[in-house]
Amino acid sequence: MKVILGGDTNENASDFGVGKDIETAIIQDLPVQAKPSPFQSLHQIPPPDGDFIGRNKELKELLDEIKQSGVHISGIKGMGGIGKTQLAWKLAEHLIPQYPDAQIYLDLKGVTEDDQVPLKPEEALAHVIRTFEPEVPLPEKVEELRPIFLSILEDKKVILLMDNALDENQTRPLIPPKGSILLVTSRQNFHLPGIHLVSLDTLSEEESIQLLLNISNNRISEHAKLIAELCGYLPLALNVAGKTMAEHPHLSPEEYIEELKKNKALWPVDRSLAVGCEWLDENERKYFYQLWVFPGSFDLRAAGALWERDEEAVKKFLSNLVNISLVEWSQKTQRYHLHDLTRIFARKQLEKTEHYANQKRHAEHYIQILEAANLLYKEGGDNVLVGLHLFDLEWENIETGQAWSAQHSETDETATNMCNQYPDEGSFIFTFRQHPRRRIQWRESALAASRKLKLRSSEGLHLCNLGSAYSDLGDYQKAIDYLKKARPIFVEIEDRENEGVTVNYLGNSYYSLGEYQEAIKYHERALKISQEIEDKSGEGNALGSLGNHYKDLENYPQAIEYYERALKISREIKDPRLEGRALLNLGIVYMSLGKTQKAIERYDQQLKIVREIGDKGGEGRALFNMSLIEGDRTEAIKLAKEAFKILEAIGTPDAEKARKQLEEWKKEA
Repeated sequence: MKVILGGDTNENASDFGVGKDIETAIIQDLPVQAKPSPFQSLHQIPPPDGDFIGRNKELKELLDEIKQSGVHISGIKGMGGIGKTQLAWKLAEHLIPQYPDAQIYLDLKGVTEDDQVPLKPEEALAHVIRTFEPEVPLPEKVEELRPIFLSILEDKKVILLMDNALDENQTRPLIPPKGSILLVTSRQNFHLPGIHLVSLDTLSEEESIQLLLNISNNRISEHAKLIAELCGYLPLALNVAGKTMAEHPHLSPEEYIEELKKNKALWPVDRSLAVGCEWLDENERKYFYQLWVFPGSFDLRAAGALWERDEEAVKKFLSNLVNISLVEWSQKTQRYHLHDLTRIFARKQLEKTEHYANQKRHAEHYIQILEAANLLYKEGGDNVLVGLHLFDLEWENIETGQAWSAQHSETDETATNMCNQYPDEGSFIFTFRQHPRRRIQWRESALAASRKLKLRSSEGLHLCNLGSAYSDLGDYQKAIDYLKKARPIFVEIEDRENEGVTVNYLGNSYYSLGEYQEAIKYHERALKISQEIEDKSGEGNALGSLGNHYKDLENYPQAIEYYERALKISREIKDPRLEGRALLNLGIVYMSLGKTQKAIERYDQQLKIVREIGDKGGEGRALFNMSLIEGDRTEAIKLAKEAFKILEAIGTPDAEKARKQLEEWKKEA
């Protein structure tokens, strides 16, 4: 039995687009390290600080266990600020020659005393998968993601460094196949099968003194012992103390010790941070405290938006904060971040009213970043990867901005407007990066906001997109309900283009329910609307949908006519996705008619297009269908195996069809 893999459903999305200026500014400012590069993206673990000291015993123990016992899960446990991450980076530095394929780093946000929400296992799995396959849409559940994760890492030698883990439930799904290694740091006791766990204590007095002397350029000499004691022998506190002394030559060791003693009631890390802030002026302290609003890393532009200061002033002040270890800087990513303990400290220093203003500016900035990523992705070509990379880089900030706007939508008009706009500013990129359930959450909040603002156009768009999201979940009846609420709004406001989109979605939903005559009726209506308003993209999608109907009804001449018309339009408007779908479906029809050569020609053309635009699903389907008409069984199996590998990696149900075909051929052999 041969199962043919068909083309994707139509892709329509609404887009508010407020201009190219933001996009151009963002892309011009992206440092080289932030632009998509296979080399950069596969090697994410930074080197340890140049001032790293001590931990020889623990490092040797971890390396010996990995080398001699074959341990492929190692853990480092200890209190905050004790240097777990730095030791993990040092360990990874030693292991890179043994695991050269990739070194992946992720902060799991398992710091329970902060306002952060720990990452879900599925988010961590998706991060690893997208390191290798940045353009594939992924399923939502751990049980669906884990097989893709294992398949991606098969036959690779990779380091996975998962920092700040909450517990074993968060990390167990991240255990890699043999050949790769998982490194985990945590403040909690945790257990994973086969793990070798090392517990970190504070640095020794001797190591602490040496670290202080190294960082402070030996300025503190005989005072180092007392400063180390007041810093609790904690590396984070020692770093702040040493760098504060190094950056302030006018500050005597005696003065610094007195300030530490004044804050003796504080925990050593907070004590060191509080004294470090004493040598900032009032405005500088306030700017530093405001940085708590970033849940993860951020760039120069974001800090400028938060502080409403020009770039030169922002760069100068951030450099000063880096020099005294209040802010950390990654040379690899060219981005800033706060240690989680520093972020907690900064957050506590501001009044709630100041939090509110900071969060509002943060949300306003990241809705613009989302728009820029969406516009880049929409442009196609090389900018697809640039847009996806920018989105992934800033996703944590984008999500935080949207959550704030949704939370305050009832009481703050600016928040209401942003809540209404957030889903639309990422409409295209969300088809690859946001699961339908998450899209539904954002759209429901936006729908309420649009009704509060009395924006009928936005209300219609959110209803239409809710219908699309429910269709993606397979709940076609609910999709139809939303779409039928959206359509009258577009008729009322005379928005023919979005009426056409909605009608086309209705046709798709009825088609999925098997109600073909109803589907044809809606798609013919969509075709008529798009022709009347000269919407070539909408016309091409409607023609492709009608071709699908007649293909399924085995009216192949009619199907070919519709697909050829869709193909012609796709080339006129330079829409490679529409062109690829039309070519794939033409190949299927010609294969059904026994016109093998014509089918091969269409598949070859489609394969070239989908590879150029990075459409992995289209590539896998084309390869599989080509395997079905390949006369040489050895070559056919080779093509089907390649197709299966691609389709399994992106988690599509089509992978199962390819697997069954391979099993059938194996039985025949």
